[in-house]
Amino acid sequence: MPDRKRVAVIMAGGSGERFWPLSRSLRPKQFLRMDGSKNTLLEQAIEAVEPLIPARDIHIATGSALADATRALLPHIPVTNYILEPERRNTAGCLILAAARFLASGDTNATIAVLAADHRIADVGRFREVIRTALGAAEREDALVTLGIAPDRPETGYGYIEVADETIVVPGSGGIEVHPVSHFREKPDRDTAAAYIATGRFLWNSGMFFWRLNVFLHELETASPGLARAAYDMADAMMRGD
Repeated sequence: MPDRKRVAVIMAGGSGERFWPLSRSLRPKQFLRMDGSKNTLLEQAIEAVEPLIPARDIHIATGSALADATRALLPHIPVTNYILEPERRNTAGCLILAAARFLASGDTNATIAVLAADHRIADVGRFREVIRTALGAAEREDALVTLGIAPDRPETGYGYIEVADETIVVPGSGGIEVHPVSHFREKPDRDTAAAYIATGRFLWNSGMFFWRLNVFLHELETASPGLARAAYDMADAMMRGD
């Protein structure tokens, strides 16, 4: 397997709605300090991944209105590593814009970790082991990799991942299990969520992903050719300097 560049995209474009009134449109959740921490959730997200991926390869995807505040918070992240969204287009739009940036910069052989800026990670060491395993799985398999969280209640506000019985062996995983995904299930009602949990085969969908850029684009072309075309068109425009 050829050496692959590993990069991270931290999705930090929150709108400040979930923790209102603590958070606001210009002070969204990722700018908050939780549980008495001296660092914001966004800073904690950077600290969690930085031992695995250096700051020069960490990219921040955020809205144009949050750019100055985010840069002030993260002065060690290169200014050129900011992926600024002119307007919100949710996760898909963010990831397509990021893919276009990597295409335009020539990082076509990159393995990309897509991480959230507003998750509280209690065991950072274990989280890094999970990230390392997920990156390894993405580099070994022609597949998109996602993280599942073991549910502790029948939550109706989250999406669920149904995992298959098969286990994928990833060297150096440290006992972290990797399974093919059988189905993605959108936010269920309470009874359905309880039935999911009872099977032992369902995890909460974390919204964090790992993939090789060419695999992501191939899957995007299959699932949504129009969005794939938009990624290539944006990359072309970036290379032209438009």
